[in-house]
Amino acid sequence: MSDSWKQYCPVYRRLEDEFCDFSYFVALEDSHLKVCSIKLSELVLRICAECENIGLSLMAELGIMSKNRMTFVDIGRHLKSRTNLESKSAKVVWHYQSLKNVEIFPFKDWSKKNPNWFQDYNDLKHNRVHQQGISCAKYGSVLNGLCALYLLNVELIKVCRHQDEFGSLPDASTPAFGKLFHYL
Repeated sequence: MSDSWKQYCPVYRRLEDEFCDFSYFVALEDSHLKVCSIKLSELVLRICAECENIGLSLMAELGIMSKNRMTFVDIGRHLKSRTNLESKSAKVVWHYQSLKNVEIFPFKDWSKKNPNWFQDYNDLKHNRVHQQGISCAKYGSVLNGLCALYLLNVELIKVCRHQDEFGSLPDASTPAFGKLFHYL
């Protein structure tokens, strides 16, 4: 049993705290999901880089090795058969939100193409110099990316600690996680 999951949970909690703090200034509601800011740019860069890292760790824990440098789609393709992440979702349970659709499927079609939130990250990372920059870091992209990071953490815990040994899967009230999502 590996403890590799322990290096990711504190990072997730920190990013979640920063996102929730942001929601005190810009309400988490549907009409604000296209809002852009420097803070959201910073968060999307950190969240998506963390998703790449935990995806690679999850592959290693599952014994999936690749000698080639991989894109995020490659990671999704390798994990598809072993994790079923493309169909996993989480519910937004943050009390200070008024979203109409609270169930998020951040990995839909991941093995075929980058999810929209990850594409926004790539656009920000590679095109920041060319006017587009901050406009790629939308509130909704950060929310979806953070949900993806949450689900990757849950999956890594399941693999490292085995669900039967861990008891029930962590949910929004579990101290190892946080306050924003509930695993469905």
